Amino acid sequence: KKTPTAPEKQLNFTIQTLDFEHSLCGQTIQISSYIFSTPPLVGKFRPDEAIKLGIPKGPLYAQLKHGQSVTFTDSEGKSSTVHSHQVLEPGMPGIAIVVVYCPSKNVLKQLQECKDLTSLKESNSEQTGKITA
Repeated sequence: KKTPTAPEKQLNFTIQTLDFEHSLCGQTIQISSYIFSTPPLVGKFRPDEAIKLGIPKGPLYAQLKHGQSVTFTDSEGKSSTVHSHQVLEPGMPGIAIVVVYCPSKNVLKQLQECKDLTSLKESNSEQTGKITA
């Protein structure tokens, strides 16, 4: 008897490697840290706003939910275009998790000067006003 398995969910994130150099016993070795990040999260669809704008229920709703603009003809024969931001709640920025290996002050200095980490820090403080470490 076969046991049904749940369908696999597609994971939607990126992994970025940050490589640094570290001196150990007179030799230079490579140290890696990682940034795991997701894309921005789309806001919730507001069907009440779609109805107010005269959008017919059906496939156009799905297109709007996915961030696309739609053009349709209303009951009076008038063509209208609606953009997704008109029917979606504001979204949220994606999530980033940084895994850091820092065996020395030299690597710490390199991490502090890393543009990829600096941009994450600036982006996070603009969105939330704080950094979580």
